[in-house]
Amino acid sequence: MKKGTKNSGENKSQLIRDYAAANPGLGPTQIANALKEQGIDAYPALVIQALRKVNGSKSAKPKTAKANAVKKRGRPAKAKANKAAGKTSSPATDYSVLKDTAEFVKKCGSPEQAIESIKVFKQIASLLNG
Repeated sequence: MKKGTKNSGENKSQLIRDYAAANPGLGPTQIANALKEQGIDAYPALVIQALRKVNGSKSAKPKTAKANAVKKRGRPAKAKANKAAGKTSSPATDYSVLKDTAEFVKKCGSPEQAIESIKVFKQIASLLNG
């Protein structure tokens, strides 16, 4: 049940909304001061609150889904098997990469020569990339 002001049967919020509608250029502090001169005990925060409900919203800032999200407590859930199956395989388990590596080593002649050629390739790549 809303209480009215001592001077009239209307409540403060309605008086504030009516005054603000009659004087659209005034800010909350100016409206509060003008109502105090009329004998109505109003302060800027009450004016802001009363005018905020005019727009039909409960708050000035729109709420986002992220603001309403509640962080769950406890351990995070385990990853599902479907997610693990969707990941790309590592080079050690990808047989096509192993096959290509074996061909590269054969072309180089030995694993040591393959390693040396990779080192030379790294040097050239670092010079080209700056």
